[in-house]
Amino acid sequence: SIALGYTRDFQTSYLGDYYGSDRGYAKIQYMFAGRVLASLEGGVGAIEYPDIYYNSGTGADVLAHQAFTDIRADGTFFGEYRFSNTFGLNTTIRYTANFSNTQLPAAAVGGGGGGGGAAANGVFDLNWRRFEAYIGARWFL
Repeated sequence: SIALGYTRDFQTSYLGDYYGSDRGYAKIQYMFAGRVLASLEGGVGAIEYPDIYYNSGTGADVLAHQAFTDIRADGTFFGEYRFSNTFGLNTTIRYTANFSNTQLPAAAVGGGGGGGGAAANGVFDLNWRRFEAYIGARWFL
């Protein structure tokens, strides 16, 4: 099977209240001789964050960072070998990258007076890459 698609979604976020995602993707899946299943999927999307506020402790929210959009690209390979009609071994390999020039100020860790914590003067860089690999077994009933 071959699929082309578009997904629009909203999720809760640690950065602000939520983020919106608009993602286009392509997927191809093929079964060889009823034993080997291979699937390849890739996509690119825009991750949209609203204005981020923090509570200053005086009851008024303060703007920490204006709204921004990151680009996220991903690719996933799934493969499975079925030894019988009821048992199979599989693997998933996934690569995800977030392309961003946004750096958010890091909050002080630990609180209390004095010099703050380890990240008191740092920033969180939202440009990252992730590689994941999994193996598994499936038992069909």
